[in-house]
Amino acid sequence: MHNYVELIARTLYHERMLTATAKPCFNILSYNAGLFLSALGVIPISKKEAYVEKAQAKIDEQAAKLDEFKAKVKGEVADQKIDAHEQIEKMESKLEAAKSRLSEITESAEDAWEDLTDRFEDLSEELGSTFRKFFGKRD
Repeated sequence: MHNYVELIARTLYHERMLTATAKPCFNILSYNAGLFLSALGVIPISKKEAYVEKAQAKIDEQAAKLDEFKAKVKGEVADQKIDAHEQIEKMESKLEAAKSRLSEITESAEDAWEDLTDRFEDLSEELGSTFRKFFGKRD
């Protein structure tokens, strides 16, 4: 932690001028600059300090990757919610149409009700198919 690059990177980070994504790059740069300056004898750095800096750079890099993964998953979940709402609207529409057709069958004359059953059966099958497709995707 005795090198100048690390000091600059930390200052920029604390000043919010350095994003979390760029921080791992600065940590790696800091580690390499520290080794270089130490090798020149400009800045003394112990083997332990070098290891700690390198390990911290790896942790920061993995944290950035995890944040990126979280954002990706969040976007995918949002897409799934949109798809689910669209499917629910379709199912509700088909269900209302089936209810309406059943009401027509119920109110029809005794000799005419069988003529109305074909459309009801079609609607019922469409609704069942939509349910199977929607819930089949989720398994």
